[in-house]
Amino acid sequence: MMENKDLRLPSTYSQIIARTLNIQERQMERLLSGTLLSSNVLLPGDLTYITVKQQIQIIDNAIRFSGFDHLSLKLGRQLLPSVH
Repeated sequence: MMENKDLRLPSTYSQIIARTLNIQERQMERLLSGTLLSSNVLLPGDLTYITVKQQIQIIDNAIRFSGFDHLSLKLGRQLLPSVH
């Protein structure tokens, strides 16, 4: 059985977060803080797979960065079937 630490997610979800928050290049490091990831994972077309732990860190950073109470709703509107 695969454990959470072994699961990998496409960086597409992080790219959606960055796009939803209108993250500029100079702000990418802030969104990726604590993940050890390069800002390339936030660029359109990047196909890097990241760990669940890294994705959770990006979500935590996004919540702090955005200050939106409704960030999950904004993100949910971006997750079209074609994303999956």
